[in-house]
Amino acid sequence: MSKINSSFKAVVFDLFGTLADEPTSKSIITNQIISAKFNIPYGEFEKYWQDSVIDRLSGSLESTNTYFSVMLSELGITLDSSLIDFAVNARRLFATEVLQPRESATHSISELKRLGFQIGMVSNCGIEIVEAWQNSKFPSLIDHSILSAKVGLIKPDPQIYSLVCERLKINANECLYIGDGGDWELTGAERFGMTAALLQTAYELPEEVSYKLEAITWQGLKIENLGQVTELLQ
Repeated sequence: MSKINSSFKAVVFDLFGTLADEPTSKSIITNQIISAKFNIPYGEFEKYWQDSVIDRLSGSLESTNTYFSVMLSELGITLDSSLIDFAVNARRLFATEVLQPRESATHSISELKRLGFQIGMVSNCGIEIVEAWQNSKFPSLIDHSILSAKVGLIKPDPQIYSLVCERLKINANECLYIGDGGDWELTGAERFGMTAALLQTAYELPEEVSYKLEAITWQGLKIENLGQVTELLQ
């Protein structure tokens, strides 16, 4: 692995699959429990879930409660506050469980801060992650975090990279972006002017590959673990 000759001032990370474990399998289990409670086939629930991905990631429905209220209405299920509360609590529990920094992430970030780098994070995530964020360990690790459902921007929109640079008070060419290739985030970062590196990770489920095709085709910088981030920069 070659080092980068640069004057980087910050490292910006993706969240899931990078700083925290990929949450897809836990999300599926959670949604299966909710769909059973709603008394609808999981396939019907999952289709709605996938079809509403932009609404979920952009936070356009403002809260988890609102999202499930709209879902019940559009699926023709009688609105029942107990059903909504059940779904909201299930997704909040899911968010709490998956918002756990990898040990390698904590160590790598601590070392990067010791070396004088700022730490940013950009994540495509649902509103339940936003709602659980402040009670997780991440705010103490990250200098500036950009959560899609909070800011209404979704990777690879260049505006989301612009926003993290603005908050870090740096230029794009002063930033190294690290991610696992979800939603074409690496290409988006490089088009904006950042240098991007793929964190090569194993997929938990074949279904995850559908939104991580970039990880398969990426020809740029690659690292095998987060410990190698500091090796790139020193």
